[in-house]
Amino acid sequence: LKTILKNKGEKEYNHLFYEKDVLSYKLDFEYTIFAYYTGIRDIRKNVFHIFSNCNQNHVLEQLYRNMKFYDHYLKPKHQVFLTKKGIKQWKQLLFQNCTSSSMSILDFDETRYLMNMRIVSYYITKNGSYEMDFDKVVTWNDAYFIDKKSFTVSSVSNLIEPSFPYEGRINGLEDVRIFRSAEDGAIYYLATMCTENGDIQMFRGEYDWKSNEIRPPLRLEWEEKKDNKCEKNWVHCPLEGNDYIIYQWYPLQILRFSSRDDKTWKMELAREIVMPLFFRHARGSSNAFLFQNELWFVIHFVHYAQPRDYYHSIVVFEKDTLQLLRHTSLSKLSKTSCIEYCLGIVVNEQ
Repeated sequence: LKTILKNKGEKEYNHLFYEKDVLSYKLDFEYTIFAYYTGIRDIRKNVFHIFSNCNQNHVLEQLYRNMKFYDHYLKPKHQVFLTKKGIKQWKQLLFQNCTSSSMSILDFDETRYLMNMRIVSYYITKNGSYEMDFDKVVTWNDAYFIDKKSFTVSSVSNLIEPSFPYEGRINGLEDVRIFRSAEDGAIYYLATMCTENGDIQMFRGEYDWKSNEIRPPLRLEWEEKKDNKCEKNWVHCPLEGNDYIIYQWYPLQILRFSSRDDKTWKMELAREIVMPLFFRHARGSSNAFLFQNELWFVIHFVHYAQPRDYYHSIVVFEKDTLQLLRHTSLSKLSKTSCIEYCLGIVVNEQ
């Protein structure tokens, strides 16, 4: 129907519908309902049209709830099976229920990627529950170098991590995102960690790959949000040769590093940009990747059900103005995992 009407020409199209949302997304939404009952499971184009044009939150909320009934799986072109050396070592030393979790990737040089792999003291079952040996979550991190041509592991290192003065339910640096500083070229990381009050907060530190060491981090503190008990999903964004942080996506809030002492980096708001409703529930996920004149990110969306469902989208901005250029529809990286994480992206000509 949409194709027939649009083929009538722009004049007839505009005259026929004073409420253009019927063609821009409402017919797509109705199609998603009919698709389910007629066995159609690939509705990615329709989902994209809805998210790109809809400005009604109740429609988007309903679409989030329905997403799990369709196929949004991205089939990988390459799969890299990393060594389990690090996981085996941690299992032998401490916990039996150790498994790999999220990974962050960095375009290191002409021949290699640098990847940080998180190892956790639990694993997530298919129904979304957590299995662990003790009533605490412990995280370790390993560094991998991956050959760009063969996608094979060239080296792996168990990283020496800083001691943590606050022993609680959550221990270690979680969700490590590595990035190369736009200011000095060194490699740093963003991560979450428990404070003395049991709060989850963001930290930044040096990722010393030469000595296989994660340097002690500084806490990132934004005065406007300093009382928040849980801060996660901050990502690095290079702008005009400096390092910035994207705090949230709706509205798009960009923070600059203001001042520091021996424990804390003070942050302040640098820019705030109005964003489409599509970004209302967006979080994280990856640091920016600069490709030509564009900044590429992976963001994720969570549908809170039992179990939780995670979806991902790639978004692209102009590198200086941060004008939104385009974004993909929502996708999943696994057919079997409801809870999944993506902390890195690399873009090339291929």
